Amino acid sequence: VGEMVFPLICENAESRVFTVTDEQMIEGMKFVFERMKLVVEPASGAGVYAAINFMEELDPPPSKVGVILCGGNVDLNSLPWNT
Repeated sequence: VGEMVFPLICENAESRVFTVTDEQMIEGMKFVFERMKLVVEPASGAGVYAAINFMEELDPPPSKVGVILCGGNVDLNSLPWNT
């Protein structure tokens, strides 16, 4: 995240932190791959999984959710669901 965007995220983002397992990160990666035809790295998979599965835990639930997707740390020859 760039130095101009990071302060905006800190100012407007939810302060609650969610944790996900390695398997849940992979589920998030696979979700993006199957529905958007994009290959993302595990860190993005974590955000996707949390956005889909944990938003109901927030009170009130957010009306808008953003997840930053990136794929720079992906080895296309060893995608976790192809092993």
